[in-house]
Amino acid sequence: MLHLFYGDNRKAAKVEISKVLGPDHEQIDGEQISADSMANIFAGFSLFAAENRNILIRDLGLNNDAWNELPRYLDTTHNIIVWENTLDKRTATWRELQKAGKSGAVDIREFATPPPAEARLVFSVFADARDGNIKRALNNLDKTIANDPSQDPHRFFGLLVSQAIKDSSARPSAHKTLLQTIAQTDIQLKTTGNDPWLLVKTLLVKLSSL
Repeated sequence: MLHLFYGDNRKAAKVEISKVLGPDHEQIDGEQISADSMANIFAGFSLFAAENRNILIRDLGLNNDAWNELPRYLDTTHNIIVWENTLDKRTATWRELQKAGKSGAVDIREFATPPPAEARLVFSVFADARDGNIKRALNNLDKTIANDPSQDPHRFFGLLVSQAIKDSSARPSAHKTLLQTIAQTDIQLKTTGNDPWLLVKTLLVKLSSL
């Protein structure tokens, strides 16, 4: 079976690789594979290996010719993991693999490094505000500030802005108003003596109505 592992959490990926392939597996550098040699790896046999091989291929995506051939070998009888640090999800190859993954023809797994607690808080508060649950968003923020006075409102604002701009890419109609609202809050944080947490909360209320 073909497995596609990707993401920046290499420690978690290595654990799964060991589970899937076992400790004694072949390793191949993807950059050294040519499109012509793909058949020998995915359909061929080795004189020094069992009939069904366990193979780890690293960074095949850096080799466009070979990477583009990958969907042709979904029916491999070998146990093969293609391990990528990052993937270009704009490619036709990725779309083919993703479609095959939904049907179970290929095992696709992402191993992402978990976000820090602060980023998770921002995501949660912003998601509540965006979805109209502004009361819950403000309550959660107040609880966090009360439990951890070291929270920095300016850093929180920066993370909130990044999350809001990322989210607005799916809602182009709100993008201009969003940027104007953020810019106004940024100026107030830098030029007024108003409580920065109050300004952040006011921004959350405004974001909830966009």
